[in-house]
Amino acid sequence: MLKAAVYAVRLEQVWKLMISIDIATDLGWCLAERGWLVEKGSQRGVEGGVQVERCSGMILLSKAMPLGWAVRLRDSFQSRPEMDGWKMKRWHEYIRGALQGELEQERKEKRGKMDVVMRKAYWD
Repeated sequence: MLKAAVYAVRLEQVWKLMISIDIATDLGWCLAERGWLVEKGSQRGVEGGVQVERCSGMILLSKAMPLGWAVRLRDSFQSRPEMDGWKMKRWHEYIRGALQGELEQERKEKRGKMDVVMRKAYWD
């Protein structure tokens, strides 16, 4: 099963959820303060036709989440102002809520072994 890292970055005005199969490269972008390439919106920070936003924070949510789950989480993600103050426990609650269907399916497939799945905690 292909897995991906999942992390949230704080850009200039919003949080954005990202997935990566090479987290080291992504970290390099943030630490080098080069910024993140994002969809064009305003002309602010546009370089070579692609908007660049500076990263002011990053939270690693999972080192190895199943890729399908990571894509679903990224696609359903909605930035909230209160995320600026969230601790890891609150991020994990958000993930559990967003992936409720996938976790329930996993519970059914494991037939009562969900305690093992939860201890493994894909996002830890």
